[in-house]
Amino acid sequence: MENIEDALPQIRAKLENFYWKDIYNMDETYLFYRLQILFTGLMLE
Repeated sequence: MENIEDALPQIRAKLENFYWKDIYNMDETYLFYRLQILFTGLMLE
């Protein structure tokens, strides 16, 4: 847990360069990845 607490300020500093709307969490990334696979599979049928 200490490593995470040490890394958070560095991560936040890097994120300050981006708009909040442009920052995706892994759940959103996975959702778009799965949708791509789903639609590709539907198009092949």
